[in-house]
Amino acid sequence: GSKRVGRKRLGGGVEEEREVLDWRPLARVCVKALGDDESYVFLAAAHALSAIADAAPGEVMPYLLEQFETEKRENTRRRLGEALVLSVRRRGEAAPAYAQKLGRAFAAGASNDRAERDRLACLSCLSELAPLCRDVGGWGLDALDLAMAGLDGRDDVTRRGAAFLGAALVSGAFRDAYPKETAKLCKRLKAGVSDKDEVVAGHCVRAMEALDVLLGERLTLPEGKSDLHRIIGGIGK
Repeated sequence: GSKRVGRKRLGGGVEEEREVLDWRPLARVCVKALGDDESYVFLAAAHALSAIADAAPGEVMPYLLEQFETEKRENTRRRLGEALVLSVRRRGEAAPAYAQKLGRAFAAGASNDRAERDRLACLSCLSELAPLCRDVGGWGLDALDLAMAGLDGRDDVTRRGAAFLGAALVSGAFRDAYPKETAKLCKRLKAGVSDKDEVVAGHCVRAMEALDVLLGERLTLPEGKSDLHRIIGGIGK
């Protein structure tokens, strides 16, 4: 089916009805396909959902978020998160607004009692969205706490996810909204540079490199050292 969304005036005063296909039936098919065992099927479905969101992001994005928050099947829910991240990346200048809303959902998903793979997927999605955010109110502290707690975890898989997230949090809106908490995370990431796990160490090195750039930029201010630089005490050096 289709629905009329307006009229487009053509030359000579003639008006042409402009119709847009109802995206919901196709979206439901794609969501179901996300649960398929074949990678080429669920990957195609994720990209199709992000393309559907291009047509009516104001309607499709909330729909996908609702599906993500209510989906019970682990694989489908995890892949819905990936589809949402793909969709946000395609939003251009509007990406920060969508990223802020999704960040809250992913932070909640990473901190509850869901399966480990599901929680790690939420950490990964948070890591992808964090650089796009301008407003992290309501969930920024949760994300910082998730990274800190994960870095202190016992298993390498959790610490890898937390280090990946931590590297994404040292820049962007988090450092401005929560400078003290971000500084604590930076110190923990600095200690992780020498971690026995190469993946964890690699993410921590990347975080320190990003921090060096940040501190270098802020030291050019007339007032000298920024609050973050003072709290960290030259950690990036």
